[in-house]
Amino acid sequence: MDDEERRAELLHEALATDWGTTAFAVLFSTAAEEIIEIANDIHNLGAHRSGQTTSDHDVIPLALEIARSNEEAWDRVLFEIFPDWKPGENELHAGSDEHDSGDDHGDDDENREHEYAMGRTTKELLLRLRNQVPSKAASAAKKGRRPSLGEDIFS
Repeated sequence: MDDEERRAELLHEALATDWGTTAFAVLFSTAAEEIIEIANDIHNLGAHRSGQTTSDHDVIPLALEIARSNEEAWDRVLFEIFPDWKPGENELHAGSDEHDSGDDHGDDDENREHEYAMGRTTKELLLRLRNQVPSKAASAAKKGRRPSLGEDIFS
């Protein structure tokens, strides 16, 4: 039981910041279809009754753990990936890092945006994360200070 409490506490701390939420969104965007399946399951059945998935992707247990331990944090991660999602009004749809070439379906794209909440791509989320992580310029560095974990991550 102690391990479960500690894991929940660590997840809570990791998701307490915007950039922590975005970091989990980046991770989950690597398995967008599976996350959509779990998100729909959680939305329809609730976090504690969900868990069955057709996927064996490694991020699914982590996603379920977040949803079960902190429903608000789970929603923030989902809204980070799918900013236009309106539960009950539109469906989640994975974004693609590859752009369609040659297809010119302007009307279809416009209709799809109303039916589906398009997800941000991993690349878009990484760029958001880069802008959210505090830089050295933002915090006045003291001479002789040891660098903290995560400093210079995007330099």
